[in-house]
Amino acid sequence: MDKPAIIISFYYQKGGVAKTTSTVNIAACAATKQNKNTKARNRVLIIDFDSQASTTKHFDCYDENQNNIYDVLKGNCELKEIIKRKEYDYGKDGYCYIDVVPSTQLMHSVEDQYYSLDYPDARLSIALEPIIYDYDYIFIDCPPEKDCLFKNAFNVTDYFVFATELMPITKERIKQTVSMIDELTTMNVPGQILGFCINKYIPDFNVDLLNKKKQKDYIKEYEQFYPVFKSKIPNSGAISTAFVHHLPIPFLNRKKHKCKKVCSLYMKLTDEILNKIEVLEKEKGG
Repeated sequence: MDKPAIIISFYYQKGGVAKTTSTVNIAACAATKQNKNTKARNRVLIIDFDSQASTTKHFDCYDENQNNIYDVLKGNCELKEIIKRKEYDYGKDGYCYIDVVPSTQLMHSVEDQYYSLDYPDARLSIALEPIIYDYDYIFIDCPPEKDCLFKNAFNVTDYFVFATELMPITKERIKQTVSMIDELTTMNVPGQILGFCINKYIPDFNVDLLNKKKQKDYIKEYEQFYPVFKSKIPNSGAISTAFVHHLPIPFLNRKKHKCKKVCSLYMKLTDEILNKIEVLEKEKGG
C-alpha cells in the first residue's frame, strides 16, 4: 500500500537567512535521488507558503492572473489544479521533475479573512488530502512570521528544518523560534525538529582564526537546542546564478557556472536530512 508523503517544512523566525534557497535546492536534490522503496526517482512537491513568493519566482511560476495557493486556501479551487510541473534532464537516468504550488503577494491578506473561513487552521491539511499519496516528499517554504499561514503549515508538518546562517543577530532568534514551536506543540501533534541547516558558512580553509572561532562558538550555541547538519552551505555565486536562470543548483551546468562544490554540499545535506528521516520513520514503525 502506498504511504502518504512525508512533509518537511523549512522555517526560521527571521527573513533573509536563505530559507527559500535551502527549500528549493534540497527539494531539487531529493528529486534526483532514487526512492529506496519504489526504485524510481523521488516524487517531489514544493509548496510556496510565503507572501514573498520567492520559491515561485525561482521556478518562474509567478503569475497574478492565475490561481495559486491563496485561492486554494479561500476554497476557490483545488490544489491539484494549480500545480506547475518543472521537468529536468538529469544524469544517466535522465528525466526527473519537481511539482510547484505557486504563491502570491496577496498571501499577506489571508489573515484578514482567516476566521471567516471554515476550519481556518486546517485549510492546508484539507487541500492536501486528495494528493498526499501522489508524492514521496512535500517541502514547504514557510513564512517567517508566527501567523495563520504558519499554523496551517505546522498542522501538516512531519519534520522541521531550521534554515539559518551563523550571524550574531540570528543566534538570538533560536530561543524565540524554539519557544514558538513548543507553544504550538502544546495544542497539536508536533512536527519533529531535525536540526539546523547552516547557510553562508565560511569554510575553515578560507577564514581567519578569529572568525573561525566565532563560527564554532555560534554552532555550539545552536547545538544547545538541536543538532547542526554536518554539510554547511557557503556563499556561492552559483546560488544567485541559479535564481537568475530559474533553475535549482543541481540542474545548472556545473562547469559553466562553477557550481560543482556547492552542488555536492547540497546533495550531502539532502542525504543527511533524508537518512535521518528514514531512521526516525523506522523508529515510529513507518
